[in-house]
Amino acid sequence: MAFPVDLRRCQVLGLAGTAFLALGGETAGALPVADLLAPSSVQAAFGLVGVYFGVVLLIAAWLLLGRLVRGSEPPTPRQLLLVLAVWAAPLLLAPPLFSRDVYSYLAQGAMVDAHMDVYTSGPA
Repeated sequence: MAFPVDLRRCQVLGLAGTAFLALGGETAGALPVADLLAPSSVQAAFGLVGVYFGVVLLIAAWLLLGRLVRGSEPPTPRQLLLVLAVWAAPLLLAPPLFSRDVYSYLAQGAMVDAHMDVYTSGPA
């Protein structure tokens, strides 16, 4: 299936954005343990800049995609699903960004699985 040039640019721009998010998340993301591979403040700053740069690229890709969808020849649903898959792929490898809530949810789920009351004893 041949992609129009504009849709391919949109796909590459979004992929670059999510790749920056994933790479920046390795130093600025919410890792499960605070001391696990603790980055220096310079590395964390570069990671945070990378995350925000990725967000800007992803917003630009969304705007470009919105313009393409409203155009005279909008992409097919299959093409849009492929764009979604390409954009999401780097995020599957990234740690959670900006929140450690996911680890608490996992711990509470493990507690329930072990027949423990999550209201009387917390995951800590």
